[in-house]
Amino acid sequence: MTEEQILGSLLQQLHLSEVPILDQGDVESLVIPAHVRAQYVALLQRSHGTRSRGKRFSQNFREVAGRFLVSEASTHLLVFGMEQRLPPNSELVQAVLRLFQEPGNCDPEVPVTEGARCCRREMYIDLQGMKWAEHWVLEPPGFLAYECVGTCRQPPEPLSFKWPFLGPRQCIASETTSLPMIVSVKEGGRARAQVVSLPNMRVQKCSCASDGAPVPRKLEP
Repeated sequence: MTEEQILGSLLQQLHLSEVPILDQGDVESLVIPAHVRAQYVALLQRSHGTRSRGKRFSQNFREVAGRFLVSEASTHLLVFGMEQRLPPNSELVQAVLRLFQEPGNCDPEVPVTEGARCCRREMYIDLQGMKWAEHWVLEPPGFLAYECVGTCRQPPEPLSFKWPFLGPRQCIASETTSLPMIVSVKEGGRARAQVVSLPNMRVQKCSCASDGAPVPRKLEP
């Protein structure tokens, strides 16, 4: 996340081509209305809230939660015994296996060196220190954006030879949330407060994935 990316996203959301010119006199008497602050708080809560577990297809749908952690790329045979989980006189119609990767957050006390696993590292963005945000961005003064650092295990050579169009696995942001802001806009010679939400500003999770970029392989004659 760079200063130029934040500025570009803010201009795009407000449909502006350049940073508005605001001085201290425009905002020193500006009071943020209660409904604007309530909208801002609601967006903050939504961006930090938990995600839905998905639609339950019927009242007979039952979810069995399990936990199986794998620390490296490997092959496993999973066998599930459902006899004890089914009620009498019933049968299993459909089963769905969901796999999630948990790269987790980086240990703040351990420096990320070459070969470290993919993880999410804290990165604070100081909006008050950005000259263009002065008198324009009212809330927040800064935010934790996070960043994805570390390396990922690569597939074995036979697999990479079979799929030459997949790029190397990289540590990327797999889930992001928006960042709400309160900005001052000038209309009719007077400034007023407005809420705007910038998408994909905060990293929620980091995962190892291939970008899918073509990697041409030289063909033998």
